[in-house]
Amino acid sequence: MQSTFESVLSRLSQFKHRRGIRYDLTDFLAACACFDHPERRLPPVIHVAGTNGKGSTVAYLATGLRALGLRVGTYTSPHMQSYCERLSDNDGPISEADFCALADHVMTGLSPDLAEKITEFEILTLMAFLHFAVGSKVLASPFKERGIEGDLPEMGSKGRQPFEQKTSSLDEVERTPSFDIVIIETGLGGRLDATNVVTPIASVITPIGLDHQDILGDTLAKIAAEKAGIIKHGVPVFTAIQDSLAQSVLSATALSHNAFLKTVPPWDKLPESFVMRGDYQRQNAALAYAVMSWLFEGADSMMMPQEMLDHDFLAPAMVWGRFTVLHMAGRRVIIDGAHNAHGLRGLQDSLRAHGVDSPTVWMGILKNRPLADMLTSWEGWASALWYSDFAPGTSHGFADVQALGLSLPCKDVAMPETKVAFEAMLSEIPEGGDLVITGSLYFLAGVGGWLGSQTKSEPLI
Repeated sequence: MQSTFESVLSRLSQFKHRRGIRYDLTDFLAACACFDHPERRLPPVIHVAGTNGKGSTVAYLATGLRALGLRVGTYTSPHMQSYCERLSDNDGPISEADFCALADHVMTGLSPDLAEKITEFEILTLMAFLHFAVGSKVLASPFKERGIEGDLPEMGSKGRQPFEQKTSSLDEVERTPSFDIVIIETGLGGRLDATNVVTPIASVITPIGLDHQDILGDTLAKIAAEKAGIIKHGVPVFTAIQDSLAQSVLSATALSHNAFLKTVPPWDKLPESFVMRGDYQRQNAALAYAVMSWLFEGADSMMMPQEMLDHDFLAPAMVWGRFTVLHMAGRRVIIDGAHNAHGLRGLQDSLRAHGVDSPTVWMGILKNRPLADMLTSWEGWASALWYSDFAPGTSHGFADVQALGLSLPCKDVAMPETKVAFEAMLSEIPEGGDLVITGSLYFLAGVGGWLGSQTKSEPLI
């Protein structure tokens, strides 16, 4: 009998708490072998790494490719409300029943020694590979199904074309592919991330900044080297505009792997039709569009689809908590998952670009993030700081905030448990004022639990 969703989550949490984060591929490759290497039987993959913007870039890619008629799978992390969000297709997140079936299959199929070593993220990644690999033996190019003939451009690289697929000995009978293309987001870093066992048709690297220094290294160059670890021999690489140090690392890595590297500048502005209005989305959308342009043009016999002649086909893309705007009780609430100093600078630039001035800021920050850098950046601009120790022991406490001696008023705020309690908090802000909720994505997940993390962003004005 299949496990219940609650029991599966309970078993998953044991893996998470026993083994936490591990940045190593040895045991994961052995785990893949237990299931006849599903990572080798995937549809064409776009692999996305970076410090900030990964989720938004995946959303733009998925939205655009689905608008062009493809069946697209995505694997992302973390989730806001349900683990099911991590594995999605054209119809949205997978069902709880499908999630349970995959989890049961993986957790019961591991050898006993690996079951004692593998992490929660590695289990979830295996589940994603198995989900996307089902029925994906010999993949006819989805572009040919649209009446487009010819090979995809090589972008100066050599080796197999992007949509060539190696077949598995288990797949002797051709089946209808479940997915045309899959977009996979790294969990941490890149080089030793569990997702880095795939061979993609394109690698994508979003803006790189300082984050997870305890694991990835204490300099931008070291972190860039970890992100550059997703670059494969002969596979085109698309990168956002980077700091010069990070860019030099990416360029050298691409050269050593004979991989064409395209650096994509941000758009001058976002079209008004776009749902996600953060100024930083100019870069994420441009990056996604560049990848799709490469997929659909470049060979003499291929034509860019009519839908791509303007950018509006990307407009519906949305990730909750990426400059999500809500109007509540006469106040404007802006929610953004700026969980590190690099991302916070992008949020603050976006707020200024939209004329937001003297907001009340509500934050919760994990202990492995630079509290002083993130909070002092609000001095002289924000009117007040609310702070929540949302995960005691894991997040910074209010005493840590007080020790900074900030010049702006600071308030210790308990996490409200309902939307009604939150609206009572809002009454402390003058009518017409702004509340910016930001910090850890796990903090935002708590907010989204009672605010509604599927709520569509509203116009800023």
